[in-house]
Amino acid sequence: MKQTEQYGLNQWELTDRIRMADFNTDNAKIAAALAGKTGRLEKITFNSLGSPSLGLGTKPFVSNWNDWEMTLFFLHANYTPAGAASQLKVQFECSNGSTQPQVVALLEPDSLLMIFFPRHDENSLVEGAIIGGGTKVFQMPFSFKHLSRMSFGPSTTTSQNFFQDAHIRHFGIR
Repeated sequence: MKQTEQYGLNQWELTDRIRMADFNTDNAKIAAALAGKTGRLEKITFNSLGSPSLGLGTKPFVSNWNDWEMTLFFLHANYTPAGAASQLKVQFECSNGSTQPQVVALLEPDSLLMIFFPRHDENSLVEGAIIGGGTKVFQMPFSFKHLSRMSFGPSTTTSQNFFQDAHIRHFGIR
């Protein structure tokens, strides 16, 4: 029996025996392929910061940037009074030998959306845009495969908590 190239779904011909098990297998493959999808938008992950914090650092939630045309990173944050009185510093770290985190933006404390454009190429330079608390378009001097960490915190050194709580949602479009 022939099968489709991408999902391995059955394509019957007149001489093939039609069985219920084949339909059930195809339905399971379709359900698995649709799981977590909202149109072309797919949920990659959801994380929550459950207690007050000085800052927030996270690894990118993408295991293979070659899979994605673009990804959307939502940070919904509630700030402490000290955090609300400061600027939000967004930094990226890379794993290619550069030791210093690179400041991407200084923004007013707010929830934000970061849009990344890997365009199915982990070797392309990290580029995208940040919206929320100001707008910033960025291009980093390292590739997506070397993006090892993103951090969010106060623009100045402080011992006071910056975030009251925060939720991170990451989606992608293949």
